[in-house]
Amino acid sequence: LYSRLTSVLVQPARGVQRQEAKRYWAEDGTFDPPVQVVIDRFKRLRWGAYIHPRAGRRKHLYRKNPWIVAKKDEHILTSRAMSFALDNLLNAEWRRPKFYPEDIYEPYHRRTGVPWDYDLHKRRFYP
Repeated sequence: LYSRLTSVLVQPARGVQRQEAKRYWAEDGTFDPPVQVVIDRFKRLRWGAYIHPRAGRRKHLYRKNPWIVAKKDEHILTSRAMSFALDNLLNAEWRRPKFYPEDIYEPYHRRTGVPWDYDLHKRRFYP
């Protein structure tokens, strides 16, 4: 009877993903593997923040108001504490700035509303 009860209780809830913990050593002996869920769900911007789409952005759009559908298409920037936590879940390779051709997140790589101006810095000259 006890084994039947535990098998029922151990079953994961529907739609709930398991919480992944940070592993500092991989099974093959390599050091500091990244958490794959962070790589799949978040995009790291070059200035250190992360951007991700809203949850449920493609779920049951036919029964939602048009303004809710438009709001679901927005992306969210993470807070400073959340960015710090996500940085700890990745390794140095994924924390390094990445440059992709035709990057759709290119407007977000430059911060706005900061006390300094990006145009004050001399840009690198390529002949």
